[in-house]
Amino acid sequence: MTDPENVWCFLDSVLDTLWYENEYGDPLHKNPGLRDRWEEFAALLKDQQKRCIAHFLVEVLKSTKDPSVEVASEVDVEADRIEHMLKKYWNAWLWSSRTPR
Repeated sequence: MTDPENVWCFLDSVLDTLWYENEYGDPLHKNPGLRDRWEEFAALLKDQQKRCIAHFLVEVLKSTKDPSVEVASEVDVEADRIEHMLKKYWNAWLWSSRTPR
């Protein structure tokens, strides 16, 4: 998932797992039950795993703005969605310390 040439192959599916809304705040695939499934998934993650996911999302977002990455245009369609995910949840894990909150 960190290889810029391959990230676009799986990105949509990964993002579906990491957040239950699209970039507009609407439930994915018109399925309001995804939030419950996502909350169950998120509850299983340790703080360190959440930090890793947050940093991964930031790196993918950076690649969409980097003109030297050839697949940036293919990944760019997900930029708004990633920004939304970060704002709504994952940004909190970028700045959290080693000790759980």
